[in-house]
Amino acid sequence: GRGFADTERWQRENPDRSAAIKGKEAAIRRGGSVAESYILDLCVPFYTESRRLTRETGIRYDVDHVIPLSKGGLHCQSNLQVLTQRENVQKGNKHYV
Repeated sequence: GRGFADTERWQRENPDRSAAIKGKEAAIRRGGSVAESYILDLCVPFYTESRRLTRETGIRYDVDHVIPLSKGGLHCQSNLQVLTQRENVQKGNKHYV
């Protein structure tokens, strides 16, 4: 397997893909289910966009589940959206776009 230093280097060199993987892991830790239709490469652009917007605006953006995991929403590309952190906190576990 990869050593810790190799993993850290890969994460630095692949920040969007790494963020997408961490997002999937976080969803699972929070009790969410990953859809059978989940494709990592289709989720990465959401993380790319949230990081780009955060960088360009100085406002934090999050990748959010349209249908919250706590309401049965799945972790998959068709249930993701990019919101400001403020919008995400205000949304909470409600279901709206």
